[in-house]
Amino acid sequence: MDQDLLNSEADNNIKNTQQETIKTVVSMMPHVFTYYEIFVFTNKNNVYKLQNKPFKGPKVLTELEYEIDEKPIYIGGTNDYKGFYFLGYQNGKLAKINLSCFKTEFNRKKLKTAYNTDSPLLFIEIHEQDIDVIFISNLNKVVLTNTSNINPVDSRSSKGNHVMKSKHGSYVTHIKKPSQVNFQDLEYYRKDPNVVGFYLKPGDTLIV
Repeated sequence: MDQDLLNSEADNNIKNTQQETIKTVVSMMPHVFTYYEIFVFTNKNNVYKLQNKPFKGPKVLTELEYEIDEKPIYIGGTNDYKGFYFLGYQNGKLAKINLSCFKTEFNRKKLKTAYNTDSPLLFIEIHEQDIDVIFISNLNKVVLTNTSNINPVDSRSSKGNHVMKSKHGSYVTHIKKPSQVNFQDLEYYRKDPNVVGFYLKPGDTLIV
């Protein structure tokens, strides 16, 4: 088969995969298109800034030119750059970064170093206020804490602060919000950061 045709087919397959990923992410966060500015975080440690004025809806994402094998992992938005984006990692750390760090003098569409890569990223969300987050380890240890316990920083590459400490090589497997778990007594797991946590009670489960 002609090499140019092979390359064309490969490019089409990559684009199709990217589009399917976009559809999945968008279906989970349809409200994002009510913001004037949209952020698309990807698996390549990039974040794309898109102007959504006038409101364009999901088609605004067609303006992106992804790298090879690059896929979106989270889409968020803002009207005024107030608030934070929270990053949770497999090593038990949580970073709280001021959203204002994405302000640029010029209207740059692509920014590198969207997050720290020392440990696999498990959680990323943008919020104007602090939120509760739940860390769960491979040992079925659980910690519930509020992000107000973490000081905000301006560096996108921040390693964050420990919410859950490792025990005998343990690591975090899930980071959830209260709406994503079915715990009989959620407050039982609340602790200040930097602890191993409590064992998951029988009957307590994750919803998603």
